[in-house]
Amino acid sequence: MANDDVQATDARSEDNYGLEHRGGRYKITPTGIDGGQIELDENWIIQEIRSPIPGERFTVSMQPHYAKNPNGLLLSSLDVRNMDEPSQWIQMTIEYREWEDLKYRQRSVPKASIPAAWSACP
Repeated sequence: MANDDVQATDARSEDNYGLEHRGGRYKITPTGIDGGQIELDENWIIQEIRSPIPGERFTVSMQPHYAKNPNGLLLSSLDVRNMDEPSQWIQMTIEYREWEDLKYRQRSVPKASIPAAWSACP
């Protein structure tokens, strides 16, 4: 079977999720509903989460970015984009401080691109 073909599919009725392995990446999707998806790399690290927004007519894509440290990975930033209007996005950068060999979130720094009409809302 070629790498681009689905290599394994597992959709269990008890947990209502399906798992696809395609070309070194994994995709987890709920079965029977349009509930979005989670994509992971070959090391099971989340690369993207796509989710429709309940009551709205758009889907968001959230792409986490990580920083390596001696104990593993830390979330260093998160990009959130409206899939239906790519010019609308938010990026959150996370800064950490160390204390006794542990890293704690010190602050989050947001940046955004949103429609001008939103900024006029009270």
